Amino acid sequence: MNTDPKLTLEGQKKWFAKVQQDPDVSYWIIEIDGTAAGVINYTGLTNPTGDLGWAYYVGEKKLRSIQTALALEMSMYDHAFLDLGKNAVYSDVFTLNQGVIQLHKICGCEVVEEKKAHVVKNGAAYDVTYMRMTAEHWKEIRDSKKIRTYCISFSIRRHYYEQREGHDEQRNHKISEDSPTFVIAEMSANHLMDFDRAVAIMQAAKDAGADAIKIQTYTPDTITLDCDDPCFQITQGTIWDGTTLHKLYETAYTPLGVAAKAEKDRRGDGTGILFFSL
Repeated sequence: MNTDPKLTLEGQKKWFAKVQQDPDVSYWIIEIDGTAAGVINYTGLTNPTGDLGWAYYVGEKKLRSIQTALALEMSMYDHAFLDLGKNAVYSDVFTLNQGVIQLHKICGCEVVEEKKAHVVKNGAAYDVTYMRMTAEHWKEIRDSKKIRTYCISFSIRRHYYEQREGHDEQRNHKISEDSPTFVIAEMSANHLMDFDRAVAIMQAAKDAGADAIKIQTYTPDTITLDCDDPCFQITQGTIWDGTTLHKLYETAYTPLGVAAKAEKDRRGDGTGILFFSL
């Protein structure tokens, strides 16, 4: 977070050999559905005060979710306090990253200190917020947390819909400055969870000249929590005020079965529009 080092394969090999011999740190590979997705670590294991530092990073964007982030953090607290018998776990976050700070607060973390212009990176000064979870506090709140914690192997199950090789004759469409404009239509939640309506939208997009149509094959549980905490309430002066994000997404997402059936229908009826999901 604090630096942008120039990484080389040789340099990373030396770093890896070093941390393997360092009793003060531990690193784990985060695996989601069998895919290596990121790294999570402790520092300060030999600290006589029993205080640890921790951090993690999920590099695979498709495997990131709020639920995964909270599960990782709470699993780390379980391991630090229940297995290792440590006293406290500390983390630091750039203050501008309020989303991460809110995630830590949802887990029960408290803000200890904010240091102004504490880190200078690429010529810019950043404020840093320091946060803490204590063993005593975790013991008090652990049973109140709805999120499921995972074992330290962090093997998290996740369902997804994916186009496979050979399923689309247009998947190698060239997009460049010299190519014709490639138009992508967005279905969003306009299908209203109705398959026939989804197919009709695909056909209308094709008739209007679109080359592809994008849907969103998330489920509410992959992007938010079923939680009434103020952080998850909608209060921005919209028609959805008074409900939660989870309840909103329950009415807006594209069920995976509908997505797969719509793609099969698209291939079978010859409409020829490219179908994909993010």
